Amino acid sequence: MKNLFKKNKDLFDEFKDLRLDKNEQENRSITIDGPISELYFETQPRILWILREPHGRGGGSLIKDVNNDLIGRDKPQWSNWYSTWGLIIKVSDAILNNNHNIYDKHPRNIKKCLESIAVINLNKFGGGNRKSRHYWPGADKCKKLVQRQYEILSPDIVIFGGTGRDFIYLEIEKLDIKNIVPNKNNFPTFKKGNTFYFSAYHPGQRKISHLKYCDYICRRLIPLQITK
Repeated sequence: MKNLFKKNKDLFDEFKDLRLDKNEQENRSITIDGPISELYFETQPRILWILREPHGRGGGSLIKDVNNDLIGRDKPQWSNWYSTWGLIIKVSDAILNNNHNIYDKHPRNIKKCLESIAVINLNKFGGGNRKSRHYWPGADKCKKLVQRQYEILSPDIVIFGGTGRDFIYLEIEKLDIKNIVPNKNNFPTFKKGNTFYFSAYHPGQRKISHLKYCDYICRRLIPLQITK
């Protein structure tokens, strides 16, 4: 399993010269993402969150930031961590521990579950709270990297955080799905091979409660018989 974790890291070394633009002002480098720790490859089911783009101008490592600033501190250092990462923690913990009552514990007390999941961005060059003007150029340039990364991660459960249509448009993997847009009453769910896909809102959304967000995913896992 260490070899797979290293393989993801080595992939970013292979693509280290990838840049958004030759223009010096937009000469952004990619942000390293993927499994938060080696535990991802030892965990069943393997949960992969697919988001749009990291905050800022790219570069650095999301993996190191999550380990150092979220998992490694009693009080997370990111001012907005709860709105996005709080929900990622709640849903991931609910799936991994088959405990769908997400309000039993505060995310701060169950954030270790992040070590068992993977989080990737389609555009690894950075952006903002909403799709930046760099999103599509960046996602297109990162396409081959994401495809290779997806093969390495080999997830059992994929949660699209507002990226379902983008994933299909970029053809990271060929999915013949028409109803991919989430709504306030339901998250489209489908299966290909042994992998289950949930087309959800971005975890930082404010359209529905955290409880509904978790319920729309977890209630589907019971009939799908996903177990640890």
